[in-house]
Amino acid sequence: MKSWLNAIFLSLGFAASAGNTAVVFSDEFESTEGWFKNPACNAPKYGGGGSFQLTGNGKSGKCLKVVTGSKQIFMFNLRKRIPVKNGCRLRISFLVQGKGIISIRPMGRSSDRKTIYLSANTQLEKINTDEWEKIPFIVPFRDPKGADLKDFVLRLNVRPDSELLIDNCIIEEMH
Repeated sequence: MKSWLNAIFLSLGFAASAGNTAVVFSDEFESTEGWFKNPACNAPKYGGGGSFQLTGNGKSGKCLKVVTGSKQIFMFNLRKRIPVKNGCRLRISFLVQGKGIISIRPMGRSSDRKTIYLSANTQLEKINTDEWEKIPFIVPFRDPKGADLKDFVLRLNVRPDSELLIDNCIIEEMH
């Protein structure tokens, strides 16, 4: 009886926590519109920066294939500025397959046009899987004093010697 009650309370708690999120951005990678590789990655010091392209091997439809050389590449999505509220937490997740390491750096511009990173910590995710795996990043947001950030763009870092398929980016605000 006790385990039955625990199961009910756990499932109710899970349902309540799942209901306390709001999707603020979603991209299924059916096109590369809005995504671009930082041009600096093409400089010799970045080893040419590898490549990214659409492929039909996604979890559902197309996905992004990213192959790096001996240096990392940075990719941005500027199609949509993503709203952010002071004091919130963001869950940024991707479906991934392949081998490599990714990290994210959500960033915004202050009122005086300076680049501001939403989180000082960079979470690295090592991927080594032949199956699709969901990789979540949790980013707490505290507006730096005087920055007055209202939105941000997402910078995806793909580390050296990576060959990854990336699909279904979802950004949720957690309450």
